[in-house]
Amino acid sequence: MYFMGVDIGHWAVYHYDMRPDAKAIRAPTLILTDAHDGIHYMDDRLARLRSDFRYEVFSNYTGIQMINEPARWARMVGDYIAPFEK
Repeated sequence: MYFMGVDIGHWAVYHYDMRPDAKAIRAPTLILTDAHDGIHYMDDRLARLRSDFRYEVFSNYTGIQMINEPARWARMVGDYIAPFEK
């Protein structure tokens, strides 16, 4: 599949069904999503499949918003993992 070049990642995201593998995850999991990201519907679907995962909407923008706000992203992730560090 490398013949697809660097864009193979985008192809994979839209063609991989994570649901069977997601059922096997046994670690605490945080789903951060942006409401207008192209894969937001996948995040919603995963959150419905795994109600034990924590699900948070990072912004009402696209996925690039997490890149634009790294300190906020780090704070949200840090807040999530803090109870597990004890």
